[in-house]
Amino acid sequence: MNKNISLALILCAGLTAASCDIILDGDSYFVPQDFSMMITLSDADGGDLLSDSYEGNWRDTSILCTFKGKEYEVKSLDDFNTAGLNLIITSYYDQYTNITSNVLYLGNFGGMTNYDDDIVFSWPDNTADTLHLYNKVTLSETQPSAATEAERYFSYKGEYIMTLPFALVKGNN
Repeated sequence: MNKNISLALILCAGLTAASCDIILDGDSYFVPQDFSMMITLSDADGGDLLSDSYEGNWRDTSILCTFKGKEYEVKSLDDFNTAGLNLIITSYYDQYTNITSNVLYLGNFGGMTNYDDDIVFSWPDNTADTLHLYNKVTLSETQPSAATEAERYFSYKGEYIMTLPFALVKGNN
């Protein structure tokens, strides 16, 4: 069952940027889809901190994130809540590189929700990293369940995150 949920999460993550255009009365509208963030974690020596097989991994330690004043801790896939925000460790297969990675998955964020918020990750080594989430949706005046414009990005230390999963290296900050 966990493999099915992992596959479903990966498929959802791959489809997060997809949206459908709706054309009514010559105007274009679309519905921004829900989206997520995926992070790989390694130490300064390249060790995968999310791997069961790596000595010194962080899988069974306290990884927390704070978003909009609420704290989230890592859950198991069995506790995945499709209606809320989840923080889980799962596998991600990149079809372009044929590489499977362990990722910290944070999602789902509402595609129609405006965000301009920090996400603070607190790590077991007593450090923290802050990512910024920006999602600005301009709703249609005539179609309130659709948007006419949208801008979305994650950033880290002022730099746009261009690819997911985002690779974060601990120990050389």
